[in-house]
Amino acid sequence: MKDLLRIADLTPGDLEHVLQLADDCERHPHDHEAKLAGETVVCYFAKPSTRTRLSFAAAITRLGGTPQIVGSS
Repeated sequence: MKDLLRIADLTPGDLEHVLQLADDCERHPHDHEAKLAGETVVCYFAKPSTRTRLSFAAAITRLGGTPQIVGSS
């Protein structure tokens, strides 16, 4: 999956895969430290939410990626 814009765009199989991956990341966080190595992840937020922006940026960084936050500030 290259781009995920809405949960509604996922097939039931895709959603199950995402949830299984999330469970595995929670149980074994150190196994996923380089999943986004060398990748830039752009997050668009339509509403200002400092807590959400920081949470997403921290998660992307923990996975080895570079977060770029755009949208309302």
